[in-house]
Amino acid sequence: MNRHVIQTDDSIDDARLQRITDSLDRLRHFGDLTTWRCEGGYIALDIPLMLADAVQRGSGARRDIELRLLTGYLLPQLERIPPQLMEHALDSEYAGDGGDYQRLVALACRELLERHS
Repeated sequence: MNRHVIQTDDSIDDARLQRITDSLDRLRHFGDLTTWRCEGGYIALDIPLMLADAVQRGSGARRDIELRLLTGYLLPQLERIPPQLMEHALDSEYAGDGGDYQRLVALACRELLERHS
């Protein structure tokens, strides 16, 4: 018997929500989450200040590693952002490629730490 699994929009949404929830749980292991909102508030990311600080204080390869780690944890949140909003948030830094996620996370870290200093 040939069985096909058909995913409904609801099951896809449920799976996406579960990925975000799991990601937030992993991020909480690094401390309390702080919400960053881009100008206009159309994008919000929940980020532990400890990791934002590690990205900002790092330099060279160490910073790149910290940024990639945090971007990986935030990927379920980042994937839900439409390209138009990403372009608005990044302005001239927007390239329309996968590197936009890291550029947005770097921006979020910088602005969070400026706000908390």
